Amino acid sequence: MDSATRVINKLNIYPKNMFRFSMLLILLAISFMPAYSQTAKETSNNDSKVGLLLIDAQKEALLGNIEKAVTKYNAIIQKYPDCGVAYFELANISNNKGLVYQSITYLKKAYQVDSTNKWYVQALSQLYQVTGKYDSTTFLCEKLIQMDPSNLDYYNNLASNYIYANNIKKSIDTYNRAEKRFGISEDIVLEKYKLFLSINDTVQAIKEIEKLTKKFPKEQNYYSILAKLYHDRGNFKRAESYYLVIEKLNPTDPYIHITLSDFYKERRNSKKAFEELKKGFSSKTLDSDFKLKIFEQYLNDTINPFLKPQDADELSDIIYQTHPTDLKAILVRGNSLFIHKKYKDSKEYFAKALKIDSLNIYALDYYIRSHLILNDTTNLEPYLARAIRQLPNNTYYFYFLGSILFSKKEYKKVINTLQAGLLTANNSSLKEEMLLQIAEAYYYDKQDSLSTIYYQKVISLNPKNALALNNFSYHLLLVNKNLPGALELAELAVKLTPKNSNNLDTYAWALYKNEKYIEAKKAIKKSMKYGGKKNDVVLEHYGDILYKLNNVSRANKFWLRAQKYGPGSALLKIKITQRKLIE
Repeated sequence: MDSATRVINKLNIYPKNMFRFSMLLILLAISFMPAYSQTAKETSNNDSKVGLLLIDAQKEALLGNIEKAVTKYNAIIQKYPDCGVAYFELANISNNKGLVYQSITYLKKAYQVDSTNKWYVQALSQLYQVTGKYDSTTFLCEKLIQMDPSNLDYYNNLASNYIYANNIKKSIDTYNRAEKRFGISEDIVLEKYKLFLSINDTVQAIKEIEKLTKKFPKEQNYYSILAKLYHDRGNFKRAESYYLVIEKLNPTDPYIHITLSDFYKERRNSKKAFEELKKGFSSKTLDSDFKLKIFEQYLNDTINPFLKPQDADELSDIIYQTHPTDLKAILVRGNSLFIHKKYKDSKEYFAKALKIDSLNIYALDYYIRSHLILNDTTNLEPYLARAIRQLPNNTYYFYFLGSILFSKKEYKKVINTLQAGLLTANNSSLKEEMLLQIAEAYYYDKQDSLSTIYYQKVISLNPKNALALNNFSYHLLLVNKNLPGALELAELAVKLTPKNSNNLDTYAWALYKNEKYIEAKKAIKKSMKYGGKKNDVVLEHYGDILYKLNNVSRANKFWLRAQKYGPGSALLKIKITQRKLIE
């Protein structure tokens, strides 16, 4: 909402049903005050006897003895029928009881006694208005103006009466009369402005506000109203000129910059819209929540988008710089850096957020993600453990923690962590990954039977999991168990991934273990072709195969090449030294 709209809303412009009022509320508002009675007494019958009787009756009323007061006022009227004060007080009592028409009857009698008493006239005019007798109200309001033309309230009452009577033109005329007598008044001008708007006369409404800009040239609210009016009429040039006047009057006001940003955005001037938005966001006085709300609206605007990715990143930095200790501002900045793949920086902001709120799961999650993307798992375990405590149904946290523990060769912890995570695993591919990692952990923990069970679980879940097929095969080969089965698994893996050097190496080694050396040579050459030329394991296996094929010199060359690219097996150095195969 721009500043002009905010000001207009505060002005309480008349709605279409502005002439329908609750009679009860009005009755409460016009209950006669004691001051009326007091003034009335001073201008009515001066007879000392009547005065004493009136005081006695009023005493009963003040004590709450209303019926006794009524009886005494009626007794005064019986004896002194021209006592206007008695009628006035009975009208007051009737009005307080909600007996409006009875109150009017008494007031009419008081008015007949003394039509120059302004309290009688005013009270009667108000009740006529309540009961919808607008012509009678008009007559009495005009009478009051004649009696006291210097009282602005009487003009206001008359203008209000015309509003209730749905005669806007005469209401405006009345305000014009008041303005002519009292000069330009902010209240009168604003009332006329609202009335012109209620009859859709925007031109005259504008003229009224222009009066105020001339009288109060430094009051920016009136320029806001004019800018909004011209904007709604489609006169964008005039609207912009008034927005710029406001900016000149108060260049440090962030709201005018936000308003101008909205204006330029609507006019499809992205450059100016962004510049004004930056000015508004650069203010430390503008609430961070307000900035973030606007920021979110602009990011989600698919109809008229104007923020480029780099613009959004710059705004997120401005929000953070102006509110460096605000948790939301820190998270927004961190998120922007994450989106722009600046993970090293993003993790620092999420770390700041966690210092403010260690249980903030958004900060915790993206802190973990940033580290994982950077392949930096240093000290990440406690954060993953915390994330698991907060979101025990998030299987990924178990998986990542298990992976970190695996890299540290803490296999028992890997098994316990991943088995706990499997209880919540709904994602089949993630479940496969976890089962596979458990199988590997059991293998390295020298629990071959359990390793076999978990490999079988993975393959049962997905018979086309080439990694599981390959690793299961290779582990069987390493422990020399079920060699035909290992060959079958490796062959399936190669069929699924015919250009995978690692899987081709396992297949070649399975053929080797099953004494199929010529086929093994063909497979290992393919492994070399698809990336194994600098792999110490592949090169050593090639040498072993060549040795079995009685090509000792070439076998030794491949063993030497294997040593060049890696440590190879524990027996590699012996093979090279003795120039023979050691198994």
